[in-house]
Amino acid sequence: TDDAAPSGDGVSLRLRVTHAKFGGVRTPLDGGVALSVGGVPDAAWWSTWTRGRRVALPASLRRPSRYLNDGVADGELASLRRGVALTGSVKSASLVDVTARASPLDEHFAGMRARVRRSIAAALARDPEAAGIVTAILIGDRAGLSPEVESRLQRAGTYHVIAISGGNIALFALLAWSVARVIAGGRRPAIVAAMAMVAGYGLLVGTGASVARAVIAALLFLAAALADHRAPPLNVLAMVGAVFFVCDPLVLADVGFLLSFGATAGIVLAAPALLRAVRSRIGSEAPGR
Repeated sequence: TDDAAPSGDGVSLRLRVTHAKFGGVRTPLDGGVALSVGGVPDAAWWSTWTRGRRVALPASLRRPSRYLNDGVADGELASLRRGVALTGSVKSASLVDVTARASPLDEHFAGMRARVRRSIAAALARDPEAAGIVTAILIGDRAGLSPEVESRLQRAGTYHVIAISGGNIALFALLAWSVARVIAGGRRPAIVAAMAMVAGYGLLVGTGASVARAVIAALLFLAAALADHRAPPLNVLAMVGAVFFVCDPLVLADVGFLLSFGATAGIVLAAPALLRAVRSRIGSEAPGR
């Protein structure tokens, strides 16, 4: 479900299981698994484990850690909400076999992500730490960040900068719209081109919940503009929230979902009042008043 990434002394791998064989019996299954592949395999191996490809491997599985201390969050439940039913390990990268390639679209985007990583690494070869941060900001790949850097960003309250979310998608949508206006010329062709670029960027950087929320909001806003449907921003926010709630009612228990929509609603509701206050203040301080 994601490109493999170096993690500690091995490589982390996220899978969606379709079949499992135990005791010689092959059983159809459907569930998410987070694995750690042991050792430090050559990048030429794990770089082929990209999103959408099918792999076969032997793994030792277990339920996610669950602490029963009073007041401690249920880690197993949190993992299930992220789509991970089991965690586990694989002894060696040599046991991971790629059995099928991904769809042409997934393969294309995997190649683009690989080119981005190589280009940034080459341009910032003297500063691997900066290369890791730039890669995380551009495509959401945090594999190049050391635990120390991540800890410093968390303590500074700036970790969201390296996580693809609403701010990144908003900036990209603005850039896509500006470029499309120059290339496409007309308003409607420009909107269609901007929608295609935003959707493509969403597919490139991943399928995380924060990315999906921001991309759907941007596409809905652009679709309304394409239909010349002018509605308050709060309506767009409510529609996106309703879409996610219908698809997954448990999002109401997701702190990230509540923060995203709560913060955005706060900005949408507070911004007009703040602008009126600023304009009133400027007007009252103008000469002759």
